[in-house]
Amino acid sequence: MFRSLLRQKKVTEQFLHHSEFSRSLGLPMTVALVCACSIPLLIFVLMPFSLITLAGPSTLLAVLITFLVVLLSSAHLAELSCALPKNCVLYQFTYVSLGELPAFVVGWTAALDAVCLSTILCRAWSDHVNLLFRRFLHSYMSVKLLHRDSGLWIMSEEYDFTALCAALFSVLILCCNLRVVGTVSLCLVVVAILMTASCTMVGFFHADPQNWIDAQFFRFGFDGNSYRKASSKNIMLHSRSAHPLYMKVNVARNLRKTSERIAANDGESDKAIRKILSENGYENGSMNTWRPYSAPDGIALVLPYVNEHISKQVNIVVKRCGLPVRLVFRPPPNLRDILTSSRIYESRCDAEDCLYCSDHKICHLRGTVYMITCSNCGQRYIGETGRPLRERLNEHRRALASPQSYPTNSSSKHRTEVHTREPPPLLEVKVLHRYLEHPVERKIMEAREIKRHRPEINSRDELAEALTFIA
Repeated sequence: MFRSLLRQKKVTEQFLHHSEFSRSLGLPMTVALVCACSIPLLIFVLMPFSLITLAGPSTLLAVLITFLVVLLSSAHLAELSCALPKNCVLYQFTYVSLGELPAFVVGWTAALDAVCLSTILCRAWSDHVNLLFRRFLHSYMSVKLLHRDSGLWIMSEEYDFTALCAALFSVLILCCNLRVVGTVSLCLVVVAILMTASCTMVGFFHADPQNWIDAQFFRFGFDGNSYRKASSKNIMLHSRSAHPLYMKVNVARNLRKTSERIAANDGESDKAIRKILSENGYENGSMNTWRPYSAPDGIALVLPYVNEHISKQVNIVVKRCGLPVRLVFRPPPNLRDILTSSRIYESRCDAEDCLYCSDHKICHLRGTVYMITCSNCGQRYIGETGRPLRERLNEHRRALASPQSYPTNSSSKHRTEVHTREPPPLLEVKVLHRYLEHPVERKIMEAREIKRHRPEINSRDELAEALTFIA
């Protein structure tokens, strides 16, 4: 079959002017050839995502089929370029069958299609290489153009160097050789070989064995059993921990699922699972034993001490309601606590031209609730952080400067929606609360300030995040 597809014919002047093949080839056949080239192109473009998430038998089969389709398409196009008349094959064919104007459109479309095809294929191949080398070569395979603030920004600040070279060389080749279909065939074969090799290597290094097991690829001739290292202490979530009950149920269920998926001898695996669960407090019978231990006099509830009268009233209310708590009143801060501090370095700023410190040094503050005001429109944002405040504010500045890199950030959404064609706005910072070490305290104070100030930039997702700390 390959010999018939790749056979060479003697080209004479009489053959070029009187080709029966050019008369019998219709428009549907031409469309079919274009579709045959587009199908493997689409598969190769989607392949980087598939190799990470679905690397298994189906992906390997898709790579092989795609390579064969590209090879057959190239062979058909190569034979077509030898069979149809004169230099620019598609132009001459369309000129004979449909007329001069359609031939003009089709000829230039074919030239543009060859450039686009080579560019897109090389861009996809560049993604494969970056994926294979963990983006180590990304800086060498990309070209940074002028920033959008210069007025020459069009689409992106960074372009793929491989794709740009492919577009440039494709244009040069087409200018030197008008046999468009032959050029496309050569590009298809070369890029198909490169991409098939890169797909195979990426699929090998990123392959998930579980995808092969789920596809029952090893169901014949393989036998296995669950194994734990001798150094493993079988320590897992204890049944008496304070975690929610559903998490403990999932621990036992996942152990069983893993055993069913891997082990062939269910009896031995069940014994091992029962031993592990028993060592961590999971006994047969009722799940009431999966509750945390409770103190006989109740859970300690720490409250600030105000005065003796209020403390007695609170104790009376707790006893009357029968709450299972033991009240502990924390004394108020004394003069020593107020006048002494271990945060002497937080009141300093080591930057000469600091963007955030003006009258007060706030760069190194930790455990703060802060408010940001946009210098261009006056809209506000309230947030909290346990890290040094400068690190969190730098994240806001980066999101404003490159919103495409932070798609879920509130600052990037503000830049995209309000200041689309403007330079990144400056930030005015005000610290609302400081020295809040516990995350729950910061979340509560953040929620109070959001309710009081009603900031416009906040995404209203703070409640769901706060519940994860409280639950």
